[in-house]
Amino acid sequence: MNPLFQMKKILLFAVLLFSTVSVDAQLLWRISGNGCKDSSYLFGTYHYETFEFIPKVPGLIDAIQNVDVIYGEVNIEDFNTLPSQDMSFQHAPADSTIDKLFAYKLLTYEDCMKADLMLSINCNTTLEQKKFLKPKAITETITMALQKEYITNKDLFYTLDMGIQEIGRNRGIESKSLETVDDQLDVIKAMYEVPIIEQAEELAKICRDFNDFAFYYMAVVAAYQSQNFNIIRNIFFNSKYGYDEDNPEAELLFYKRNRNWMEKITQILPNQRALIVVGVGHFFGEDGLLNMLEEKGYTVEPVIVDNQYP
Repeated sequence: MNPLFQMKKILLFAVLLFSTVSVDAQLLWRISGNGCKDSSYLFGTYHYETFEFIPKVPGLIDAIQNVDVIYGEVNIEDFNTLPSQDMSFQHAPADSTIDKLFAYKLLTYEDCMKADLMLSINCNTTLEQKKFLKPKAITETITMALQKEYITNKDLFYTLDMGIQEIGRNRGIESKSLETVDDQLDVIKAMYEVPIIEQAEELAKICRDFNDFAFYYMAVVAAYQSQNFNIIRNIFFNSKYGYDEDNPEAELLFYKRNRNWMEKITQILPNQRALIVVGVGHFFGEDGLLNMLEEKGYTVEPVIVDNQYP
């Protein structure tokens, strides 16, 4: 491993060590007022984190036990009955496969070699095996592998989202969804409609700056595990690899969905005590859920538990 990268890794975890589960631990928020039946909760998840993280979040288990219903982005059980999906939208047109992009000089020889190395080390596959895919699909394969790499127990398939819904079901609490699996698939398909040239540029960027790219996702995982709201937000709005509110992909992934969800959330809160579980990235910005709830007149405050840890 690059010595500079190793030094960055050590410094990152040294800094985050002192912020872990502090008074700034704000993944779980209480929603009240404006006609709420009782207190409801909003929890910011990280979809690659494992269920072992649940007891580390102050107040989360109590919140699960004191609601009538759990709303996830989707109901995890829906995946069990989901027919196989047509993933052909990931396939590159015949004139835009990786070898063609190399021929058109949209990717250099060095880019292709680095992409192949990253796929071999992190994903147990090769660029040759993935050459029929759009560059976006290759970038996403590498990105997902990196995020799983830095999770504490990366071999556990049972995710944080699954664990929360399972605890609820074991206590007779129904799980529902803010959107359908097809809705999510439509979002993913829209991201693959970005011009191939831009997709190639994105892949080339991570190939040329792989250490920084890997460090960014290491920081994402460490920031989430620190539960420090300000650190998570700052990393989320990282200008090079993160998002800002003008980023078209952020509009697709977060803000448009947030606006759709708010229509449903405002119908839920007056009638049920709910735990709403969404990716923590949906919290931030003008069209983030926290801001929109406050604009609708709800009181939204972090759940603070005294003596969180011995």
